Amino acid sequence: VMTQWGPRDSLWELPAFLLLGFVCGTVAACLQLLGKFADRGFEWLQQRGVPKFVFPVIAGLCVAVISMNGLEEVVYRGFENVNLVLLEVDGELRPPGAPEEGSSDQLGHLLG
Repeated sequence: VMTQWGPRDSLWELPAFLLLGFVCGTVAACLQLLGKFADRGFEWLQQRGVPKFVFPVIAGLCVAVISMNGLEEVVYRGFENVNLVLLEVDGELRPPGAPEEGSSDQLGHLLG
């Protein structure tokens, strides 16, 4: 059964959605320009004789610099759910409540 969409409270929400759409479109355009800039940069490096196997190293260094300057989410660290999964319990990295390593209840823990 499909329901038709309608404004929940009033039409006062409409300007907020229009602004949100404008912001999302602007961010998408900026990301597209950034991708083109990166392509041109790597083409420039290739023209200068830099071998292609160095490109992933350069990209990794860029991600490392970005993540060290306060954007931990770039490497998917700093999110609450990931921190919970990586929580150290009894000297091992496993989620709280997970059975011991080698326990016969490991599959039951995941399914239950």
